[in-house]
Amino acid sequence: MKKRFTKALAAFLCAVMVLSNNGLSTFADSLHSDVTGNDIAVYEENVSEVSGGEDIIVPSDDEIAEAEEIIEDEEIIEEEEYATFTDEFGEEHIYSLTASKNNIYDISGGELLSVTDEDGNALKGVVVIPENKGINKIGTNAFKGNEDITYVVLPEGTEIIADSAFSGCTKLRGASVPKGVIDIGSNAFAGDPSLIQLSIPKTVERIGNGAFKNCTKLYVVAMDDVDFS
Repeated sequence: MKKRFTKALAAFLCAVMVLSNNGLSTFADSLHSDVTGNDIAVYEENVSEVSGGEDIIVPSDDEIAEAEEIIEDEEIIEEEEYATFTDEFGEEHIYSLTASKNNIYDISGGELLSVTDEDGNALKGVVVIPENKGINKIGTNAFKGNEDITYVVLPEGTEIIADSAFSGCTKLRGASVPKGVIDIGSNAFAGDPSLIQLSIPKTVERIGNGAFKNCTKLYVVAMDDVDFS
């Protein structure tokens, strides 16, 4: 009789362990599929319902911190704003409105001396310079040597692209030059081997020496009455 009772008790305990493990698995799956502070709280509140609060592995502080960091990153991505524009050649480009607003612009008397992202790093990809900065000149060496920008949109009101403003931008494929630009300086786009398209508005009066030197793929839409000097 005692042996039969012992076997029954053992069977009962095994069943409880299986149910407990299944319950833990369900909660673990829920925790990993949508890790938030609320889910973690629910998980802890129901520990007693799963197995009486014994032998439960509660997420460590580091694991909780990592989960919260992932959530914060996802929220940042959701808040990022993007926009598109079509250039003079019919090619569509996508760029970050958020980055364009948050970039750090060093401007003196209407001249753009340099620009970095909000962390002080060189810009990458498509660069759209806002029109509300009062910029009328892209300064000497402003983007010189930047090997990561691929396209640049200059703001309305720009009149001068100074010497070597975009020289050595090896990945630059194109630039949108607005009407009103009157002067493109010497070596302005020199050494940009990826540059393939550039529309020069009729307002341009002078293009400096070597402005497009070593731009071996460039197809320029040039206008009449431009002084190449």
